[in-house]
Amino acid sequence: MRAVAFSFACALLLILGGCGSAKDGGGPAKRAFVKGADEVCTAHVRAVMTFLNQPQTGAAWRQQANQDEGLYEIIDGSIKRLESLGRPPGPRDAAFDDYLTTMKARAALYRLTSVAFLNRDTVSALQLETRIKAIDARGDRDAHTYGLSVCGTGLKDVAKAFDAAGLIPHQ
Repeated sequence: MRAVAFSFACALLLILGGCGSAKDGGGPAKRAFVKGADEVCTAHVRAVMTFLNQPQTGAAWRQQANQDEGLYEIIDGSIKRLESLGRPPGPRDAAFDDYLTTMKARAALYRLTSVAFLNRDTVSALQLETRIKAIDARGDRDAHTYGLSVCGTGLKDVAKAFDAAGLIPHQ
């Protein structure tokens, strides 16, 4: 169920996404940087969608370990591509640096979660997953503070977009 909800959100991001705008100025250099970063994040979302939609076999603990290791690898690749863009132009360049820091923390936690599942330590794995969610929220905020559109767009953002478009029925 988690993969289905995530896939739906990712598909929506790809439809609604596109290139971000440079928040709070920064001129052409920042606009180009934001465009490049959001392109990396769009490729990241596609990679995650493709990965999560692959059928898995085996014991549940092994499936979860494999999923978390795969997510680690995807995030690690995205971090490298974002870093290859060079220094983010200001203003608010520190927010982009903070976003990258949260991505590195998420990657490390996915790796640790994978190891916990491999060791069948479900309690530790679930505690680590809770930390991932908290870091995601902080990273989303940092990405938006810098001016990114696709990077840092989580399920809450998708829900807001649906609501604003009148696609969520209110009871």
